[in-house]
Amino acid sequence: MKITIYILTFLLFLSCKTTQVDSEYPRTKTITEFYKNSEIKSIGSIETDFLPFIKLRVGLWNEFYENGKLKETGIYKNDFYTGCGIASPTSITYIYKFGEWIFYYKNGQIKAKGKFDISEKEVKVSCGKPDKIKYGKINESWKFYDELGNEITPSKSQIELFEKNSSITELEYSD
Repeated sequence: MKITIYILTFLLFLSCKTTQVDSEYPRTKTITEFYKNSEIKSIGSIETDFLPFIKLRVGLWNEFYENGKLKETGIYKNDFYTGCGIASPTSITYIYKFGEWIFYYKNGQIKAKGKFDISEKEVKVSCGKPDKIKYGKINESWKFYDELGNEITPSKSQIELFEKNSSITELEYSD
């Protein structure tokens, strides 16, 4: 009986082995993308866990027009929603604009600036009920400007366009 207890105790200690978990998630690297004319298109960080398949943006990003002027600057976050895999549901990655963002016209004037409120919207999936994804929602603190720098009241379609472009699923990524 004592031998059985000793063996069970010994096996219990063996099964309690601990391992150190890598806590550097997400692992990122900074990249610079270029237009065909060699002008900088964008600078920011991507998660290396998804390479080479997806350049998943995280953190601060700066995007530029082909003329070299800043187009937009702000922070991306990522998340997952449940979509359809080959044989079962799977996690699908997406990114969304978070926090303070500034958008510019090609002439360098500010087009819009503000802090996104995070909201949720449904995303349709082909294998079941829709899931929800986060997106940046425009609030009343946002400021919009014309190309001369005069403050304007944005149209409903302008606001909808900003909100529509504030989240991107992995199926919409492009180089």
